[in-house]
Amino acid sequence: MIEVTGNNIYRAGIKIGWLSENHIYDNMGKLMGYFTTDSIYDANGNKLAYIEGDYVITGGKEIELEQILSNVVGAGLSNAARVAIAIFLGE
Repeated sequence: MIEVTGNNIYRAGIKIGWLSENHIYDNMGKLMGYFTTDSIYDANGNKLAYIEGDYVITGGKEIELEQILSNVVGAGLSNAARVAIAIFLGE
């Protein structure tokens, strides 16, 4: 499970990254990527995934949105933010 507190991102109590507006960084400060209202992009601007209804579409596969959302918790996070965090810093 990943937990976001403020701008910091933790797994099992260990900081693994942070958010800066809509950008996600790993704990070493490397930009992993960013998100918009319904899309997730890598650091080079390549679209990796998008949210459509109750699904995340990535690499031609459909994944239930709730499956991803249940693994990333934090107050005030959009669905796109939670999906992006799962993609870039998930297990």
